[in-house]
Amino acid sequence: MSEASLRVEPGEAVAITGRSGSGKSTLLTLIGGLEPPDAGEVLIDGQPIWRRPRLARARRELVGFVFQRHLLLETLSARANIEVPLIGAGVHHAERRRRALELLDSVGLAERAEHLPSQLSGGERQRVAVARALANRPRLLLADEPTGAVDSTTSELVLDLLFGLRDTLGMTMIVVSYDSAIGARADRFEDAGAVLSLAQARQLTGRAAEQTSVTVDITAGRRSGAVARAIERDFPGTQVISTPQQALRAGANGTLISKAILVIVVIALIVGAIGVTNTMAMAIVERQRELGLLATVGWSPTRVASLILGEGIVVSVLGAGAGLLIHVLGVSAYVSPSVTAWGLGRGLLVGIAIGVLGGIYPAWRVARVRPLKALAGT
Repeated sequence: MSEASLRVEPGEAVAITGRSGSGKSTLLTLIGGLEPPDAGEVLIDGQPIWRRPRLARARRELVGFVFQRHLLLETLSARANIEVPLIGAGVHHAERRRRALELLDSVGLAERAEHLPSQLSGGERQRVAVARALANRPRLLLADEPTGAVDSTTSELVLDLLFGLRDTLGMTMIVVSYDSAIGARADRFEDAGAVLSLAQARQLTGRAAEQTSVTVDITAGRRSGAVARAIERDFPGTQVISTPQQALRAGANGTLISKAILVIVVIALIVGAIGVTNTMAMAIVERQRELGLLATVGWSPTRVASLILGEGIVVSVLGAGAGLLIHVLGVSAYVSPSVTAWGLGRGLLVGIAIGVLGGIYPAWRVARVRPLKALAGT
């Protein structure tokens, strides 16, 4: 998030929507004191929360959090889950129990108080999570995709519950969601689109196994062609599109290319395994006397087979290493701008796997060879 600024009035219900990756959940974690801001301040009631001991107090007394997934403790009953934040606040046992049962009644689950999360439906678990967020009577309720893990019918029930409790208790509420329809329920509706610097956008693009879209606003007087060339220069491997139709077409083309590359990769791996098998089988024929001698001097069949299998792995790893080197030196700029240690390690692991698969048959043949025939070269 860059230079984000938001003011929410007491008692206001604000809905923030936007596409995945636009910074909605990040905003909530900053407001709720779960993540420190790199710069700027987060103030609740005019007081900065990111200063101890205010932070602990804010989490305990001022803010309630509803997550996309309920995050209930599986070994505790619905009532006991609601009591967890009350224990941290030092509330007496009898009061904890009374308040938990009262909250369960308010969300329509009074008769399910002693049930474990595994005995509740998805919607019921989310309602327990809402009750837990309200346990310490927060002044601010933050809901991060509260309906993201439930079906449409349950989603309506959860939203009715959230906005109903907000009206009843008069608390402030911020809800973030990918569903813009939620905005119709709120007092204020914000559609989140992250504004990034060039350096920040570079950090977003090129991450392994991810597709990132960046919207660029062109300054008045600049030509779109020049801007497109600048983007392509600064973000190697990107495709510049200017209309929704082009975006849809680019997405379809990307999917088709990904599937084609996958087919090519599978064929290449099969050919590689056959190549390793053939190479090692020929090596056995050419080294019959050597292998017969090893067996004669006491090498066990397993050890001789391990030698051949190990050589097959070495051949495969050398091939994988050469391919990865080509990728790092040149192809990565056009195919995938991301080169990570995990990606390189995964490539080498695939090479080892191919070596094992390609070397199993030759190793099995070596284990069955008769030393005398091998020494005779027959």
